[in-house]
Amino acid sequence: PGRSMRMTRKVTTQTSAPVRLGEFSTAGNRFINHKLPAAGAAAYCAAKAGLVQLTRATALEESPNGVRVNAVCPGVVDTPIHRQRIGGDAACIAAFLEQMSRLHPIGRVGRSEEIAGLILFLASDASSWTTGAIVTIDGGISLT
Repeated sequence: PGRSMRMTRKVTTQTSAPVRLGEFSTAGNRFINHKLPAAGAAAYCAAKAGLVQLTRATALEESPNGVRVNAVCPGVVDTPIHRQRIGGDAACIAAFLEQMSRLHPIGRVGRSEEIAGLILFLASDASSWTTGAIVTIDGGISLT
């Protein structure tokens, strides 16, 4: 949460010159627990829900400056961070990814390219009328 807030404030304070609509867009990356509570993770879930409201409030504040702010809420994505946390053991990594795949109705974890595609769309002119959106891209895990 602190990193997102610092990034948001840095970006919005450094764009002091008027910005035309669609010229600048930011999309934060948020984990799906903004919707689903998890036992033992109250602070984490509250922080993620707070990021959703930060996204919406910043979208309202910065819309007059032509800044669009949206949040991307992915499910579990196969990224190096999971591999680093688990360690270099290929069997442990495979077991983790298999376990996480079973949680997603689509039957697999996400790929970085899938998240990047959504972020590219949100940063493009094709989404020039989109701000304050909380976009879930999670293989259906938020439906369970």
